[in-house]
Amino acid sequence: NEAEGAVIKAESDAAWSNGSSYPTYLQFKTTAANATSATERLRIKSDGEILIGTTTDRPVAGQGFNSASGWYGALQIEKANPSSGSNSIPMLAITAWNAPNDPYTGGISFNRSGSNTQGTHVSVNSWKQLGNIAFNGSDGTNFIQGAEIFAVPEAAFTNDSGPTALVFSTVPTGSDVKTPQERLRIKAAGDVQVTDGNLVVAGGHGIDFSAQTVSS
Repeated sequence: NEAEGAVIKAESDAAWSNGSSYPTYLQFKTTAANATSATERLRIKSDGEILIGTTTDRPVAGQGFNSASGWYGALQIEKANPSSGSNSIPMLAITAWNAPNDPYTGGISFNRSGSNTQGTHVSVNSWKQLGNIAFNGSDGTNFIQGAEIFAVPEAAFTNDSGPTALVFSTVPTGSDVKTPQERLRIKAAGDVQVTDGNLVVAGGHGIDFSAQTVSS
């Protein structure tokens, strides 16, 4: 008897229209240990979005909106019932094996151009986010925002000059505030600004304001 160990299959995403529309997605399946049938692991949708660990394109929250707003991620990774010590943790791991004197390692690079044409460089203006990391949770109906960290230019970028601030925001208790509010900002010049709230130091600890000279 023949059995399927792994499968790559193309299927229609919707009804085809002769000569005008052929929506198709690509499906990748593998068979786990102690299983007799293949399970879908990855899907490339007809619009180019990539789903890993799910067959459903779910809306997400971030950058001032919740998942009811109908925004979707270009790459979605899901795992059901994550547990420690197994491969079911939905974690993205980037590892570099480098020699002791090699300065490069794994990283995440957020890039933005002021043009909506791919491959075209236009200087970005001030106060337009360069990158955003959103922390969201379900309220029982939708994913809503809890906190975010983002980078924003303090002035328009010019040749080899990109003055940028890093902003930390959180959502307070209560239903009247829906989006993260700025709490702390590290400005382009290095100043740290507490925008809202108090700087609280735990008992028995303090802040050292002494100046130090660092040799170059």
